[in-house]
Amino acid sequence: MKRLLGILLPVLVLLAPTSVAWARGDGWEPLDFPDLEFTGCEGTNFFIDATANKGYGRVVTLGGQDVFQITGTLKETVTNIDTGQSIDLNSSGPGMVSLEEPRVIGEGNWFFFLFPGQSGETGLPDLFTTSGHIDFTVDDNGVLQSFELNGTMTDLCEVLA
Repeated sequence: MKRLLGILLPVLVLLAPTSVAWARGDGWEPLDFPDLEFTGCEGTNFFIDATANKGYGRVVTLGGQDVFQITGTLKETVTNIDTGQSIDLNSSGPGMVSLEEPRVIGEGNWFFFLFPGQSGETGLPDLFTTSGHIDFTVDDNGVLQSFELNGTMTDLCEVLA
């Protein structure tokens, strides 16, 4: 279980899902989303600034399976460093990660930025948001193996070009 959490937790930090639905307490621990620079979208440089960073996570057993639940508030400003163009995002999740299989299930708004090689053969853009229900799996290297979305996707590579 620790090995899987060690693989998926960095992926979660990169994918940055959170929500405002659950309260603190009952084992909820703060999650940190640091400001960072990201290069993607065919060599474009971005700065991702966490403007509201109040995410929480906890490990619980649901239906006999250990999961890592994620909730709280996470808002970001994503800036194309090359052009100065920016967009404000609200990644309001919530979500959970199965600790017994490399699977993430979420609802609401999520923000994704994929480093080279992470998207696998999914055809996903390097930088995007989703709204709705998501269900995806990753391999031991953090590469997406499957990605299902019942909702909408916005390609931020196009928006911030």
